Order: sequence, then structure tokens, then C-alpha cells
Amino acid sequence: MTIQDEQKMLETIYKNILSVKQETEKYLAKVEDDTLCQELNLFLYRLKSFEKKAKERIQKTDSAPEAIRPLSKQTTQENMIRDSINCHRQAARNLKYAIHENKEGGIFATELAKELIDLEESAVGKLTDYLE
Repeated sequence: MTIQDEQKMLETIYKNILSVKQETEKYLAKVEDDTLCQELNLFLYRLKSFEKKAKERIQKTDSAPEAIRPLSKQTTQENMIRDSINCHRQAARNLKYAIHENKEGGIFATELAKELIDLEESAVGKLTDYLE
């Protein structure tokens, strides 16, 4: 395990968490379906636990995560769901790439990334159901 690889992976994890969290919070107030609202709240709760783990580990390794840019606005619920799906897919791809590129990232960062990938892919599946 190298500290540099772990820091890179943790920064990728943290940036993806913040991006997806921001996207989810933005749409949560606009969602009309109660079941979808509950799913998003549950996802947000789980995402915050990942954020806490990543942030604590980043602080422990003295790595400061980069800031993320604000996301664009959408209007219709279908567009919001599609945008969220794309965000979750991109986050999962970024995390898979981080695991591949930082092979010496350590067990903690690798396992955290894998758990977050599972959460992102689960969210994609649940959100896709609302488009059908």
C-alpha cells in the first residue's frame, strides 16, 4: 500500500460522494412520488455514512479533497431521474477507474470504493424502475 495511491483513491471517493449527494439533495425537494422520495432519503443516509468514513480517513492521511463544481439545473422529474442515473453511473465508473489506477491504495480505500460502487449501482437500478 502506498500513501499516495490511497490518497488519490480517497479523494476520488470523496469527490464522487459530494457530487452524488449534491445531485440527490437538489432533486429531493422536487420529487413528487413518495416511494421515490423515501428511496432517495435512504440512499442519502447511506451516502452520508460513506462521506463520513472517507472524510475521517482523508483527515487521518492529511489529504485535502478538491472542491467540486456546481451542477446544472433540471426541470422535469423524468429529466431529474435521468440526470441522477447518469451521475450515479459516472460515479461508479470513476471509482472503478480509481481502483484500477491505484492498485496499492490499501484495503480500507479499496473496500470503501467497492461498497460505494455497489450502492451507486443499486441506486441506478432503483431509479431506472421509475422510468419504465
